[in-house]
Amino acid sequence: MKEVSNDLHKEAEMKLKAATGFRRVIDLLSSEQKLLVGHNSFLDMTHIYSKFIGPLPPTIDEYISSVHKVFPYIIDTKLLLNTDCAIQRLMKKQSTSLSSAFALLCPQIALSSEGSASVNQPGLKIEVQVDDMRSFNWNSGANHEAGYDAFMTGCIFAQACSHLGIGFDNNSLAKGLAEHENLQKYINLLYLSWNNGAMIDLRTGNESFE
Repeated sequence: MKEVSNDLHKEAEMKLKAATGFRRVIDLLSSEQKLLVGHNSFLDMTHIYSKFIGPLPPTIDEYISSVHKVFPYIIDTKLLLNTDCAIQRLMKKQSTSLSSAFALLCPQIALSSEGSASVNQPGLKIEVQVDDMRSFNWNSGANHEAGYDAFMTGCIFAQACSHLGIGFDNNSLAKGLAEHENLQKYINLLYLSWNNGAMIDLRTGNESFE
C-alpha cells in the first residue's frame, strides 16, 4: 500500500508540474533574483505579472512595489542605450529601436541573417549554437517574434556590457551582473512611455525624465 501511495503521490506531482508550466521558470527567476533584461520592457513586465504572478494591482504605486519584490533586478537595454554617453557616441544618434540597435551593435549576426558578408567590429564575439534540425534557418527570425526579439535583446545587452567594460569571465561575474558596479545606475529604471522619455525607478516609485 505504501508503494502505491508513493506512486500516486509522484503522479500527482508530475501532473501539478505539467499544469504549472512556464510559471516554474518565472518562480525560479524570482527566487534566484536573476537580472531580467528587456528592451522597452514596461509593458512586457505588466504582461508577465498578469499572466504568471497575479491580477494587476489597482494603482501604479502598488504595481511598482509588487514587481520590485518579485523581480528585484531589471535592466532595460533601450534606456541603457539612450543614457550611457559612451554607447551614445557609438550609436551616433541613430534609432535605439530593437531592430536598429541590433543591426548597429551586432552587425555580424544581423547581416548574416540577410545573407551578407560578416563585418569586423570591435566588441564581444557572440557564438550561436543550434541543433541540426534548426541550423539551416536559425537566423531567419523576424522582428516582433518573441523568441527572436529576446535573442536580439540579449545580443544588444552583451555588446553594451562589453562597451561598459564588463567582462564575462568568472572573475568579473563573481557577484553576478545584477551587482556589477558599472550597471548600477541603469538597473530598475524603466520607460513609462514609448516616446516622451518618462522613467520610473522600481526601487522608489519616483518618476523622472531623461
